[in-house]
Amino acid sequence: MEEAQSVAAAAGSTLREPGILGTAAGASLDSPGSAAVIVYAERRDAAVPQTIKGLRTQVIVTDAAAVVRGAAPTMPALEPGIHLSAASLASASAVARSVAPGLMSDPAIFGVGVTQSRDNPAEAALLVLVDMGRTPQSMPATIGGLRVQYLRLHRFHTTRERDADTQGVPPNACSLKGLIPQH
Repeated sequence: MEEAQSVAAAAGSTLREPGILGTAAGASLDSPGSAAVIVYAERRDAAVPQTIKGLRTQVIVTDAAAVVRGAAPTMPALEPGIHLSAASLASASAVARSVAPGLMSDPAIFGVGVTQSRDNPAEAALLVLVDMGRTPQSMPATIGGLRVQYLRLHRFHTTRERDADTQGVPPNACSLKGLIPQH
């Protein structure tokens, strides 16, 4: 966090793009546990780099008055669902298809997809599913020009064999067979 504070202070004086209101240190939503440089912007489409000196950026849309009063939001506005154009998602999907084999060669990673970045909801992101009990070989902030959102999960799988008729044997705990729908 100290590094994020230092980088945010330096970035505040160098980021002079139109619509950028200021910077602060914070935490990434795309990579929980990682520091980020919060960039306050007037518009969702402000030109904010994905990283500054190796740290992720997080874009929070607000107005100058809220920044001056110290009343700016502490995280981006997150709405349920994905709110990106079909072209943006198609482009991100092409990147995901090209990088997935390399990422999946890491035993800690068990899935790659596309989602909306939580650090900057105006951008698509690669969604990388990481086994909670393992550490990936690397966790870059960006790949192929996209932000990367890491989601740590316990592996879970079900197979058809678990749902197969077991001739009187009670179903496996992981089986979907024998479940009673709730109304």
